[in-house]
Amino acid sequence: MQRCLAIFLLCLPLSGHAEPEQPLNIFVSIPPQQYLVQRIGAERVQVHVMLKPGHSPETYDPGPKQIALLTQAQIYFRIGVPFEHHWMPMLAAQNRAMLVVDCCSQLLKDGDPHIWTDPSNAKIIAGQIRDILSERDPDGAPVYAANYLSLIADLDRLDRETRARLQQRRTDFFIVSHGGWKYFADAYGLRQMALDEYGREKGPRGLTEMVELAKREGISRIFIQAQHPSGTAYTLAKEMDAKVVLIDNLAENYIENLYTVSRLIAEALQ
Repeated sequence: MQRCLAIFLLCLPLSGHAEPEQPLNIFVSIPPQQYLVQRIGAERVQVHVMLKPGHSPETYDPGPKQIALLTQAQIYFRIGVPFEHHWMPMLAAQNRAMLVVDCCSQLLKDGDPHIWTDPSNAKIIAGQIRDILSERDPDGAPVYAANYLSLIADLDRLDRETRARLQQRRTDFFIVSHGGWKYFADAYGLRQMALDEYGREKGPRGLTEMVELAKREGISRIFIQAQHPSGTAYTLAKEMDAKVVLIDNLAENYIENLYTVSRLIAEALQ
C-alpha cells in the first residue's frame, strides 16, 4: 500500500498550477500581439497569427487554411488593422462560440491602428490579455498574473532605455515611408513625417516641403517598411543624399524589435 502511494505521489505535477488538458486556442491579427499573448499565456495558450509574414495589414486576405483553423479558435484578439474591418464579420460568423476581443480600442487616435508601437500602450493591451485569459481559464490566473508582471518589468525597462537613448538628439523629426510610427513618436516627443499615410501618398508639393524640412533639420535617413515598398522613398533619398533604412512595426519579437528601432531612430536624430 505504501509503495502504491509513493508511486502515486511521484506522478503528481510538481507545479502548483496544473497545465490545462488543451491549451487555449487563440487567434490574433498581427505578430506583436502574438508576442504579448505568448508571454502571458506561456504553455497554456496556442497562438495563431492571421497576418502572414511580409504582407500588409491594409490589404491582407486570409487564406482558406486560416479560415478553417479559425473554426476551432476560442478567442480572437483584434487590434483595429484594416483587414479586420472587411473580414471580421465573416470570420466571426464561421465560429459563433469564439470570443472576439477588441484590444483597447480606447487608445486609438484619428483612426490610426498602430497603437502597439508605444510600449505604454503595450502594457495596457497586456493587462487586457491577462484578464481575458484568466476569465477563460481561472486555474491559470496565477500563472497569467506572474507572467504579466514579468512582461511589464521588461516593457518598463524598454521604455526607460528608449527614453534615455532618444534624449540627446539634434532634431525631433524623422521620415518614414509609411505612417506606422505616430504612437511611438508621440510617446517620446518626436515628429513622424510620412510619405504615405492612411493609404495616401504625398503629392509634389508635400514632397517638396519634406525635402526642405529634411535639409533644414539635417535629416540623413529615410525609414521604410518591407510590407510597404516605396519607390518614392528611394527617389527622395537620392535627392536628399540620405540613406534608406529598413524598420518593421510588425516584427514578432516585440521588445527586441523596439530596442532595434529606437537605436536606429536615435542614430538618425543625432
